[in-house]
Amino acid sequence: MSHSARLRFGRCTRTTSALGVLACLAACGTKFPEPRTTTHANGDYVEVPYLPPAALVEVAGDPPSDGCVWYDGHWVWRGDKYVWKRGGWAAVDADLAYAPWKTLVLDDGRLMFAEGTWYDETGRKVPEPNVVKPAETPPNEATSEFESPR
Repeated sequence: MSHSARLRFGRCTRTTSALGVLACLAACGTKFPEPRTTTHANGDYVEVPYLPPAALVEVAGDPPSDGCVWYDGHWVWRGDKYVWKRGGWAAVDADLAYAPWKTLVLDDGRLMFAEGTWYDETGRKVPEPNVVKPAETPPNEATSEFESPR
């Protein structure tokens, strides 16, 4: 094979590889239907002594129906420790909004935490919607309300 043929072959192979990587990245970027989001009310924050651990991995799977939205699992504060609350596919009324968990550091150094919370259109806290299909747990992870790595 001549030098110029090898160069053309090399460029073709690199271009094909780059296109394959881009196609994989595009497929990985598929967006789940998510609930409308909002911010927490100031009264929803509690003082905590330390930040929550990193989020645990959850497997979403396919949505069970067209009207469902995905919301991620999250840590909740239970008085003296964080506990994982599993996410999932939920049937949500259009007038509900979700505020994901959030931490704040106040000017005086105190750490504040608000867990993931659902609100109605007036801004009132409401019970969680019905989870139609809970997130699945990958092997070797503990994600129930009663087990956590901390």
